[in-house]
Amino acid sequence: MTYNNSPAKILIVEDDDTLSEQLSDLLIQNGYQTVRCHDGPSGLTAAISDSFQLILLDVLLPDMDGITLLNRLRKSRQTPVMMLTACGAEEDRITGYSSGADDYLSKPFNPKELLLRIEAILRRTFSRQKLQSSFCLEFKGLMLRKDQCRVYFEGRELVIT
Repeated sequence: MTYNNSPAKILIVEDDDTLSEQLSDLLIQNGYQTVRCHDGPSGLTAAISDSFQLILLDVLLPDMDGITLLNRLRKSRQTPVMMLTACGAEEDRITGYSSGADDYLSKPFNPKELLLRIEAILRRTFSRQKLQSSFCLEFKGLMLRKDQCRVYFEGRELVIT
């Protein structure tokens, strides 16, 4: 799936190197770009310092678990996050969703199901962003925010009736 005319960029935060490589290969074969991290701190750094359309996040990570990473990420980013984990109990899923996960898939999983869930998340995210951008019109320094009923010129709000 493309995002703004380029392949969607997905961050994989998974400590199992074999699974991480398999996920990356699967996603690349299906037209996505990937970046891989193998522990919580490097995953959080990557998620904050770069722009991703989706993050695939394991729960059981070295140095910082996935739930902690997600809680810290949500303080500054709303990037969609899909939890991929062996912790599939109901309480684990509730914790994941309560922490801000957009989806939760237990290991082992069907690769086709993973791809379909990724496509669904990206479709919803792109539609929401496209809708939000349609609320704003800009022309030569003049900006109309239809969603706020406000007008700006060169960054300054104009008070109009």
